[in-house]
Amino acid sequence: MSVYRIRTKDGTASPIYYYDFQCGGRRFSGPTPYANKRDAERFEAERRKQARALIAQEKARKALPMTLHDACVRYWDEVGRHRASADDIWTALGHIERLLGKDKLIEMIGISDVADAVARRRAEKARGRDKEISAATVNRTFTEPLRRVLQRARVVWEKDVREIAWKEVILPEKFERVREASHAEEARILKMIREDYRPVIEFAIVTGCRLQEIVTLTWSRVQWPSEVIEIRGKGRPGKPDKVRHIPITSAVRAILWPLRHHHGEAVFTYVATRPDQDAGIARGDRVPMTYNGLKTRWRRDVRGKIDDFHFHDLRHTAFTRLVRETGNIVTVRKLAGHTDISTTAKYAHAALDDVRNAMQRVEESGGKLAKRGKQSRSGSKRN
Repeated sequence: MSVYRIRTKDGTASPIYYYDFQCGGRRFSGPTPYANKRDAERFEAERRKQARALIAQEKARKALPMTLHDACVRYWDEVGRHRASADDIWTALGHIERLLGKDKLIEMIGISDVADAVARRRAEKARGRDKEISAATVNRTFTEPLRRVLQRARVVWEKDVREIAWKEVILPEKFERVREASHAEEARILKMIREDYRPVIEFAIVTGCRLQEIVTLTWSRVQWPSEVIEIRGKGRPGKPDKVRHIPITSAVRAILWPLRHHHGEAVFTYVATRPDQDAGIARGDRVPMTYNGLKTRWRRDVRGKIDDFHFHDLRHTAFTRLVRETGNIVTVRKLAGHTDISTTAKYAHAALDDVRNAMQRVEESGGKLAKRGKQSRSGSKRN
């Protein structure tokens, strides 16, 4: 089809001509400004010329080689530097360049290259430790970041990146453990952490909020009259943040109320121990907490002093205690902001005490099976 007139709603022909053609596997169509057919055909010929030039330009851009270093730099500029976990992303990009070679063309990276790099990364040892790093560390610091870089190269930068069966190179991880702090450990943590950081720990244990959610919390999201807090959680890259609401209980109010005059915007702040003239900070000023700053304080004051306990375990502690108290997984799911309830199911073990107590009450209500259970327990005690 060259140029044509379309039929309007009343059945008459349109006053101007339209064009419709394909070039390089793509369709180009639209109205011409002309009512004369020859003028419209000349207009269409010019559009075809422009389309061929556009297709050629796109092919040339796709064919332009890109090194892994160039890809990492561009990913950092467009994505990594803007994330709260920027330091972790920067470290991961360094591992990617080191293990695959920064001069390697991304078009040449295949599953064999990735599998070899994964094996070498897995054989490395954690800093300051004798044991090899975990499968989860390999996935988080190399394989998954590499997948995101190559995915962006293919989708956004229109590079001819090879298809990689990522399921074959993502290492299987152990089932996520749920480490709960005992009340004694909780007291020890609050004693070890610097005083101006204690409200953060208390808030995390009560609400189960993530580290990033805590340091980005502002007073505008604390709604005292309605007694709720708007929490902006993590969303998928390129997607809006997840928003959920948590109630301001008496415990939450006791934590936050004394902080309300510390800073005009940030809820959680720390006391500056040294001046920073460039930032306009004097010693003793209240400064908003940051993701990396809170991680550093935790590492200095707590990490290694409580056996196998990490900051994220404060979240586990909050939800495990709530499940144990209520036995309601759905309630915990709402507080946690989990999209899939299977994620919340890892806290179900805490409800076993309720199940055990219920079963015990049934046994104590009578019946032959219950009596047999009692006899079995008494017999085992005599033995």
